[in-house]
This record gives sequence, structure tokens and C-alpha cells, in this order.
Amino acid sequence: MVSYGAELAKEIRAAIKTLGYKTGGKNADVTVRKRSSYSFQITQKNPDLALQELAMIELTVKNFQSIDRCEYSGEILSGANTYIFVYGLDGYSKSFVAEHDTERKRLEDEKWDRDYRAKVNAEKAEVTENAAIAQDAIEFETEEELVQYLLDVDLCLGKKYYATDAAKKVFEIVAELKAEETQEPTTTTTTTTDRHKLNGLTVQALPTKLHPETGIYNTYLTDLSEKRAVEVLVYQSINYPEFSRITVMVKKTQFSGRTMGKDFKTWEEALNNYKSPKMIAVLAAIQEVHTVKKQ
Repeated sequence: MVSYGAELAKEIRAAIKTLGYKTGGKNADVTVRKRSSYSFQITQKNPDLALQELAMIELTVKNFQSIDRCEYSGEILSGANTYIFVYGLDGYSKSFVAEHDTERKRLEDEKWDRDYRAKVNAEKAEVTENAAIAQDAIEFETEEELVQYLLDVDLCLGKKYYATDAAKKVFEIVAELKAEETQEPTTTTTTTTDRHKLNGLTVQALPTKLHPETGIYNTYLTDLSEKRAVEVLVYQSINYPEFSRITVMVKKTQFSGRTMGKDFKTWEEALNNYKSPKMIAVLAAIQEVHTVKKQ
């Protein structure tokens, strides 16, 4: 006669197999062992099983667990209770379902954190761009004046610390640009403006500037339309490669004063930032001219 425990163990193995996992042999994913007539142990054997898979197996086998409790006190009643225990590779009883829920919550929290940081960075970039446009148009003498203007005309999303950070960054870059304009380069690798025809676009490569203490500056100009031009500054830092950048500036005309632009670490990042086919074509042309120039 087949005992109740042996029959139930067989049913548990069959349920696990319906999920696509092996319960016996050298390549078993999990094993099912009868500890007593009413107690069963499911043990992980395959180290490659994902936490989600183990949680699914646990949920399946727990359907066979049956525990009677007092409806008033909640205490477990003695009798024909069936217990299912799940063990991991470490030999300890655990709940993969709880671990999976914890991991899922952690991943959700991480995603929320990434989304929140991305949102904050996008807002800061927007305020910095507003600050740059305001500074370029009005030319405030102090950071405080620029901050107050951003607050007065509500160009900082109602957040003063955004305005403060943006003003500081704008004045730092303005000072850097002024210093660059007044500093005589020790060496220039080119002395004339090169013009390149590429895919119907004219790309002007301005003289390369080399500053031994900072880095190499390459500037390129091309028309985006009759009213707008694109200027790209490719900066390669000598001592701090992580500060190297590609700055893209869209101006009313290529003869207008320098404005703040967007910084990118790579050409791919710059190209992926824009959706306009014309803008992408312009950047691609400038990238090709810059690659040829480096050679």
C-alpha cells in the first residue's frame, strides 16, 4: 500500500515538473524529500536558478501545505497538518518569495531613484539654459542679480537653489570663456580657417588651440538654416581626460556672440540627443571633419 506521504511527495514532484524543472537525477533543479508522513523538504540543487524561478517553485509547492489553526487563538491544532519546507543551496530554510519581493522592491526603489535623478538633472539643465540665455541677453554683473531675475520671471521652476546653482555655473563658464579669449595660445596646430564640403554642408574648422596647462580646443561652425548656425567646441583635456567634452551651441547666426551650449562626453551621446534630421546631419558632418582633422 502506498502511504499518504509517498503519494503526496509524488504529487509535489509532478507539480514542479509541470513548471519545467527536474526533481531527480544528477541534473536535478530541486529535490523533494519526505521528512515524515506530513512533512516535506524541497531543496534547491541547481545554482543557476533565478530568484524569480525559485519563488515560483515555492509558491507552487506551498499549495500542498495544510495547517489547521484555532479560529479564536490562531494556534496550530494538532492533527493531520502538512508542512512544506524550502531550503536553499546553503542548507538553510528560507522563503524565496519573501526574498524575491524584497529584491523587486529594491529594484523598484532603484528605478524610482534613477528616474528622480534624471528628472532633477533635466530640470537643472532647463534652468541653466534659461540662466545662460538671460545672461547672454542682459549681462548681469553678479550671480545674485541673475538669481533674482530667474526668480522674478519664474525661470527656475520655483526653486531658488536651482537658480543659485545655474547662476554659479553660468558665471564660471563665462569667466572661462573670457579667459580663453584673452589668453594667447602657446601653440596652434593650424593658422587658418579650413572649409569642408560634406553632404551639401559647409563645415568651417577654426584654428586649433593648444594650451599646455589645459588642453586642445577645436571649434567648428556650420549653418543649420538661414537664421541659425551650429558651433561645436571639442575640448580634449590633457591632465584630466574625464573633463573632455563636446559642447554643442545653436546660435541665431554664426557671427553672433558665444552662448551657453549642451555638453556631451561622446559624439554618440550628442547625436542621440537630437531628433531633427538636419541637426543630426550637421553634427555627423562636423564629427567626420573632426576625425579627418585629428588624423
